[in-house]
Parts: sequence; structure tokens; C-alpha cells
Amino acid sequence: MKNVISCSRRTDIPAFHYEWLQKCLLDKKVELINTYNNKAYSIDLSPEKVHSMVLWSKNYKKLLNDIGALAAYNLYFNFTINGYGKEIEPAVPTIEEACGQVKGLSERFSPSQIMWRFDPIMFTPTETKEKRLETYKILAEKMAGYGVRDCTISFVLLYEKTKDCFEKNNINCLIPSDEEKVEFTKSLAEIAKSNGISVYTCCEPLLEILDCVSKAHCVDGNRLEGLFGDKISHSKDGGQRLACGCTKSNDIGDYKQRCYHMCAYCYAQRF
Repeated sequence: MKNVISCSRRTDIPAFHYEWLQKCLLDKKVELINTYNNKAYSIDLSPEKVHSMVLWSKNYKKLLNDIGALAAYNLYFNFTINGYGKEIEPAVPTIEEACGQVKGLSERFSPSQIMWRFDPIMFTPTETKEKRLETYKILAEKMAGYGVRDCTISFVLLYEKTKDCFEKNNINCLIPSDEEKVEFTKSLAEIAKSNGISVYTCCEPLLEILDCVSKAHCVDGNRLEGLFGDKISHSKDGGQRLACGCTKSNDIGDYKQRCYHMCAYCYAQRF
């Protein structure tokens, strides 16, 4: 059975380590260090051994300019577009730039190979619930125009490093109650539905019971089989959180590979 490659939850490889990725693909392997036991291991990247590659990024400019060795692989794009200001996402492309990239990806590949991530959702005195919904409406209309029909959401998690970053940057993150999360999600889902978009909640058990959303599978064996054929594992990815719906994949990123978007809410790296 072929493997699914995740590239990557740990850092933004398409934006900042694209040349490294291309070299690994040409070498048909990647060498990594297990963060838990410090042991080296290798992942086979031979095209005949890889079913599909799930890419995670906020900036696909380099890929659109030169696909390179990625042309030999089935690709699925998790594309995060939140539309926060520079206070929260200092080095992320503007909405206009990001949406232009979605258009480029949808034309070169297929809209069904794109999952729009509006994630994480957070509120501040300036990024109010009303403003978040207004931004979502603008983005949903654009996504629908490009044929993108799927959107994943989740609310921000206050890990210690995230709290430290908020404090360092004087960001007052307002934590919604469960009731507020539910009401916001219902409002967001209404906007999505009016644009023909389905909403999926990532690691949000509270929201999964709502009729207007579904449980997310950011790496989804069923979806990838439907897109590209062949059989792949549908087993739960044991390396992820208990509430995670993802199926098994091999992540080829490294936390030591710096992401320079410097988002205030970053879970993987500290700024």
C-alpha cells in the first residue's frame, strides 16, 4: 500500500523550505530525526511509493512559479487564509495575493484538491466576532468563485508558547465561551452554505454535534482515494491529538525548519 506524505504540520515548507523539498524529491528520500528518541530515520519519497502529498501552507507562490519535481506526485493543498492584520500575521500574504494563488492552483490542478483553512479563529478588541464574520464572507465569496467547496475551521488554543507570544506582542486574545463558539460557528456556516461551501471542524468535539458542520479530516484517506484512486490506509493517525480525524501519513517537516510568517498564535514555533 502506498504512503501519504504530509508536508508539513511542523513548518511551512512550500513557503520557506521549497528548495530543500525539491532536493529531497530528486533524492527520492528525506532524512529526519525523531524528536522523542533522537534517532535518525528515512522516508521513501519515490513517486511509485507515494500515493499523494498533502501540502500545508499560507503561501504557494514558489510552487506556482516552478512546480519542479512535485509534478510527479498527486497533490492536495491545505491552504490557510485568515485575513488577519499584520499585528497577528506579520508576514502572511494579503488576501488579494492569497486568493490569486487559490485561483492559480484551481486552474492548474482542480478546486477539489484545495481545502481552505480558516484557522485558527481568534478574537481581539479589533478582530471582533463581527469583523471575523465579515472577513469570512469576503473570503467565502472568493473561494466559491474559484470552485473551492470545502473549508476547515478551529478556534485558537492557548498553549503556553501562544500565551507568551500574545503577552510579548500586547495582544489581548478574548476567549469565547462554549455558547459563543457554537453561535459563531452557526453564523459562519450560514455564510458558507450560501456560497455552496461545506464547513469542517478540526479537533472541536463541541462543534461536531452541530448539523451545519462536519468533523474535519485534514489528511483524509477517503478523500484522497476518491481524487487519485488506489487504496491507502484509513487508520487513524496515532501521532495526532485524540480528537484529530486525520488518517495515517508520514510528515516530512522538522520543527527546526523556521517558519517566517511569525503568526502570533503559532503552535509549532516560538517568536
